[in-house]
Amino acid sequence: MTPAGVQATYTGSTVQIVLSQLRLASFSSVSLSTDGNGNEFESFNATLTGLASINGSGNVAISGSGPVEGEAMGKFGQATGTFNTQMLQFDLSEATIFGPLLLRINPTLQSLGQTSISDVGGGNYDISSYFDLYTEISANGGATWKAADSSTHVVLVPEPAALSLLALASLLLMRRRLHGR
Repeated sequence: MTPAGVQATYTGSTVQIVLSQLRLASFSSVSLSTDGNGNEFESFNATLTGLASINGSGNVAISGSGPVEGEAMGKFGQATGTFNTQMLQFDLSEATIFGPLLLRINPTLQSLGQTSISDVGGGNYDISSYFDLYTEISANGGATWKAADSSTHVVLVPEPAALSLLALASLLLMRRRLHGR
């Protein structure tokens, strides 16, 4: 994030959209799976809030939600460690006074990152994660998409309830796979 708080700029021939002060939260419907090669996939629904400006207009509040999916390479069976990651899906619908905006991962570029998990005792874990997201935006219902001018560096900081849910789901998945259930 730049000092001004701008996280993504989409510049076209007739329009410029600037997103700022974005916050991804309210993780729900968390599910974990594996591909059998040691990679773990985490899917969840999320809510994104922030500000949008179109063609230099004042900032207006935006809020939207949708599915998100990430992959942690070599994570399956590992409760702690540092894992290379990739954001595979990020499809959010935003309601604005300008009309609906759709935000997604750019399908032609990899959005890579890293996740670190440390056991801090008492059943608690410190989880830090970042991604360099390459996104696209559509202001016409997905008929056309405009790629961001650059990647957006996103640091994910789950809320304590989400941390507990992710840790519990990960442990249950490991138990199920180890015991063949």
